[in-house]
Amino acid sequence: MAYGKGGWLFSNVSFSMLAAAVLAAGCTTAPVEEVAMAPGRSGTPTDTGTFPNLNIPQQAATTQFTEDEKKAKLSRLTALQPKQNPGDPDANAAAEAQRKRLKVSADNQDETLKVIEGE
Repeated sequence: MAYGKGGWLFSNVSFSMLAAAVLAAGCTTAPVEEVAMAPGRSGTPTDTGTFPNLNIPQQAATTQFTEDEKKAKLSRLTALQPKQNPGDPDANAAAEAQRKRLKVSADNQDETLKVIEGE
């Protein structure tokens, strides 16, 4: 092997030329897929020669709820809420058991932390 003045192999050949030769020899690229454009579009921005008018007030997409409508919807949802969980004893027992497991787990973590910290 012949090393150049700086100790690098092929010091007379620049790295970019070497990389280009390697890429050209072994790499191929997939053909670019043409995508159809939406009808009426040219694919490039159109210069209209004007600026948009930002002083025009925005229009709402729909009307806002009135206070009476809000109260009516809230009362309806409140009336429907008990029907979502009709008091199934198994569901309540499972939720209570899950709460107890989480509390025991948190207590165990506190004790483990005290042991680790040497308290």
